[in-house]
Amino acid sequence: MEEFAWYGDVEPGEKSGMPGTYAVFGLGLYSEAYYPLLQRYMELVDSEHQSVQDGYAEAFVEAHGLSVQQMPVLISILLGGNESAGTVKNIVIDSTDLADALVHELTAKEDYQREYVLYRIFGSRSKLAQRAKKEASPLKDKLEKLLAWMR
Repeated sequence: MEEFAWYGDVEPGEKSGMPGTYAVFGLGLYSEAYYPLLQRYMELVDSEHQSVQDGYAEAFVEAHGLSVQQMPVLISILLGGNESAGTVKNIVIDSTDLADALVHELTAKEDYQREYVLYRIFGSRSKLAQRAKKEASPLKDKLEKLLAWMR
């Protein structure tokens, strides 16, 4: 992995990928032993000039599911996305434990990072508000805390 370097198999642009991209993605789907490598990659990725990583969150959740232990990795993956990346359809925060883990991970992040992650998970602020209304406490309380971080 080398920051600001690119594979030579595509024209330079958003479809470009940092060397190591395909290996890291495969290893991250293969085993949790490679989660630290995956997180390091997501910290290095040039999200302004590549978008090949944008669909990875969906593949990651499909391969591993979603758990409290995986939340730090998922947040890294989401934060590595291009600013034009959309909502990840298969991330469902449906338990107090998952909501707690999300709140815990986002607490240490900058406001813009929190907002970006919440957008990738819930879509708009109004969608998160609707979701919070439907839930019972204590999950409702956690979702409302997340809602306070979205503009």
